[in-house]
Amino acid sequence: MPKKENRTQKSAGSAKPAAKAAPKKAAPAAKKTVTAEDKAPKKKAVSAEDKAPKKIALAKAGTMLAPVPAVVVSCGKTGVDANMLTIAWVGTVNSDPPMLSVSVRRERFSHDLIVREKAFVVNLPSRDQVRAVDWVGVKSGRDVDKWAAMKLTQDPADLVASPLIREFPINLECRVVKTVELPSHDMFIAEIVRVHVREDLVDAKGAFHPEWAGLVAYTHGTYFPVARTRLLKQGESVMKPKTAKRILNERKAKRRDARRK
Repeated sequence: MPKKENRTQKSAGSAKPAAKAAPKKAAPAAKKTVTAEDKAPKKKAVSAEDKAPKKIALAKAGTMLAPVPAVVVSCGKTGVDANMLTIAWVGTVNSDPPMLSVSVRRERFSHDLIVREKAFVVNLPSRDQVRAVDWVGVKSGRDVDKWAAMKLTQDPADLVASPLIREFPINLECRVVKTVELPSHDMFIAEIVRVHVREDLVDAKGAFHPEWAGLVAYTHGTYFPVARTRLLKQGESVMKPKTAKRILNERKAKRRDARRK
């Protein structure tokens, strides 16, 4: 019995250990496809401030307020010594009573006529009259009869001595209430006492449409037409969507009716 037991122990002790399994090789990583976007250099993020156009300061400050209306001011006495000059330095200065201002150099021939009569007429031209507007602005009434040269007609005003220009679509009779002496110009502040407009600028309901006149604007030495295309009506930016839609539909209906006529 002891011998058998030893033999079993020997047999167990002489058994060879099991071979270890070889480690598995990792699968090669898949190659990433490189696109043209990956090859392109990375762009720096652009802020809203960077996108805004850069501004520079002009070498000299000047009268860069633009556009401004180009008008012809008639002055003097109708049929006697009436003259006219082109002015771009003009603007509304008061609502009630309606008032505007025009600025005239003291050496201009028309300056003394305005001072004498304490009145003038602002005539708004259409684009068809722009050549006459420019011509009367560079010629002097001391040297030439501008009315005859440009074939323009004097019409008597209702309340002032100076004439209306018949061919121009809009005329504003003005009485001077104050004169302000400035370094290069005298600014005449005047009350608008009467307005004359061409009949075809008033619709069937009596509403006046100056945009139908084809008016002219002046910008830094050049005349431009005032476009009739409407961008926005005053107050539309705060209008309720429902109201804005209703008004838009009304305008579309008017355009359709106009085409049918």
